[in-house]
Amino acid sequence: MALFAALPVVALVHIIALASGQEWLSLLTKPFIMLVLALALLWSVRRLSAAAITALVAILCSWLGDVALMVPGELAFGVGILFFMLAQAGYVVLFVRHLRTRNRPPVWALLYLVWLVAGIALLSQQDMGPLYPAVVLYAVVIGAMAASSTMTTPTIAVGGALFLVSDSLIGLDRFVPAVTIWAADEIIMATYAAGQGLIVWGVAEVLRRRERAVLAV
Repeated sequence: MALFAALPVVALVHIIALASGQEWLSLLTKPFIMLVLALALLWSVRRLSAAAITALVAILCSWLGDVALMVPGELAFGVGILFFMLAQAGYVVLFVRHLRTRNRPPVWALLYLVWLVAGIALLSQQDMGPLYPAVVLYAVVIGAMAASSTMTTPTIAVGGALFLVSDSLIGLDRFVPAVTIWAADEIIMATYAAGQGLIVWGVAEVLRRRERAVLAV
């Protein structure tokens, strides 16, 4: 689990680079956020179970989304949305099929439904062009990811919530001109790294606990 300690270091360097305008350093460090998490998960587990493979696929899709969003232009943004949508779908499968500890989300998870309805209503008032259907679909998928994360462990649930916050801030910053977010890029990346880190840390904890239980039999 020691490799997880590298994540806050890489994320902090990336955020400092964003804040100081060092574009070359921010571009250099961004892809390493998800690579560190992939390596940390691989190092943490003894075998590649179906759950571990599903988590790695979601991490890979997130990494591809990060790389796509580093390229300017609407096409690259759309490709980034696609990869992140696949990542969110992968997490939903992971949480519901492999890591679920309860049959349904808790009552408070209805807040995610409120978030989804309010977000779609807000986006419908913006001039988003052909991106609107894709962004709405993405909102549905990430809302499902956050809601399904509440069916697992508290660590993963907090990670899912932070991931949702990060992507919500992206939506506000990019598509709602009336909203100005202070240090938007820095806050987005901080919540993104923390969210993904907690999700993968939580997954690794569950998988290691299961492996220890098997060895103890």
